[in-house]
Amino acid sequence: MMPGGHIDKRQLAVLITLDITGSYFLVAPRVMAKYAGPAGWIGILVGSLSGVGLGALLIALHRHFPTRDFIGMSELILGRHLGKLWSLVFFGYAMSVFLIIREFSTTILTPFLPESPIGPVIAIMTVIIAYLAYSGIESIARTAQVFLPFIAISLLLILATALAGGDLGRIQPWLGKGLAGIGLAGLNAGAVFGELVLFLAIFSHLRRTKDDVSGFGWGLILGTIPLTLVTISGISLYGHQGVTRLTFPAISIAQLIRLGRYFERMEAVFIIIWFILSMLKIGLIIYTATVTLAGILELKRYQPLVLPTAVLAVLLSLQPKTDYSVLQMIDFFTNYTLPVTLLLPGLLLVVASIRKVREPGPTSQKQQEAAK
Repeated sequence: MMPGGHIDKRQLAVLITLDITGSYFLVAPRVMAKYAGPAGWIGILVGSLSGVGLGALLIALHRHFPTRDFIGMSELILGRHLGKLWSLVFFGYAMSVFLIIREFSTTILTPFLPESPIGPVIAIMTVIIAYLAYSGIESIARTAQVFLPFIAISLLLILATALAGGDLGRIQPWLGKGLAGIGLAGLNAGAVFGELVLFLAIFSHLRRTKDDVSGFGWGLILGTIPLTLVTISGISLYGHQGVTRLTFPAISIAQLIRLGRYFERMEAVFIIIWFILSMLKIGLIIYTATVTLAGILELKRYQPLVLPTAVLAVLLSLQPKTDYSVLQMIDFFTNYTLPVTLLLPGLLLVVASIRKVREPGPTSQKQQEAAK
């Protein structure tokens, strides 16, 4: 396990909530309505089931190898060389964070600064995410604890706006475009919940191994609720057809918020809050990527790799030439990466079970000595 501090179950729940809602919250109503129509909110619930299944795999691995991160598990289960190759796949998946970087920079520029170049925004983001990743997992978790209540306030304002001006009858019929549409929406949302596989690099920082179930469970619940509510809000306000024409439905909803007679344009406050939370999510992913890469290279510290990894992610984020190509890449990612996220821990667990590999603890070490 690389240095980076320790976290408790509450901080784990906060980080998981942050990872689920960090970017998908902005686009969930549009994507879910595209596949499932009025039943888009059910697609979120179906997708969360993949999070439950993935969580079972992650927790099983963590209980077998409580002090090891992904690279440590892989080398112990698959051997040194195969373990490093499998960890490279994990690192490659983590580097898909460049899509989130580009998506969020587009979120800021398109509605608020349409004439501004993307370079300065990306540069500011690079400095922030590199600093967060360099600080370690404990610092990221503590910062997330401070800012997470603000997202709850934002969600309540959005929900209140939707209830006041929307029509909940628009989420009917309950099955929307049918079971097939709900299934496709669930697969799409499942890829977002699949990002939780990155916590295989973080579970080893838990102070108590047994906190993995409660921390993961509460994080999954608290992450699913905002996505479900914002999808209901978007469809009730704009209808399932209208919401599919909005690039970022959550921002469109926030633009409708009015506090009394004088406080308008609250989407500016909303976007500041989401900028902070998105930076925390990206910093978290960069941390997992650099820790894994440091393990592959057999370095004692991961910090020297933080800035090069962050710069690489930013350079990748600049490759798509248009916003439309960014959306196409995001759609490809969400449609086809769920099997990868299940395979990464699934293969390790199967091989570990077949080979009966387990991290030796104090009890098993004594038994081994007695057997000798």
